[in-house]
Amino acid sequence: MKAYLKVFGLFGLAAFLACSSSTSSSAAEEPAPVVQQEEKIFIIDRTGKQWDVTHAVKKYGMKADEFQFGLGPNAIPPINNPIFAAPGDPNYPSLNQTFLVIGTILNDEPRAYPLFTLTSHEVVNDRFGDRFVAIGY
Repeated sequence: MKAYLKVFGLFGLAAFLACSSSTSSSAAEEPAPVVQQEEKIFIIDRTGKQWDVTHAVKKYGMKADEFQFGLGPNAIPPINNPIFAAPGDPNYPSLNQTFLVIGTILNDEPRAYPLFTLTSHEVVNDRFGDRFVAIGY
């Protein structure tokens, strides 16, 4: 990869992570509440959103009261339009720092996305020139 490989600014990233909300999950997750309305069967997630599980119950014999709904939608926020640092910038990592990244080059633009950031965000919505790209982990 080219010498001018851009990476997240570590200090800006630390500030971003400090401002991000964190969500924890318990080891023993409670089952989703089940609601039956006419012919439909719904479970309700932590955010109050109803999910139609009628097909899974009636077609495949799944039990609605055994569904686990996880954290709910939008519980893990993506990073949108990340800001990168280049060599010489104050936030650019020193040569003795090591960490794993997902790297890519598109239209001769190299980018590196640190895994220690992606483990808590999972998706980066980025732009390479006029092309929009989602990086997933």
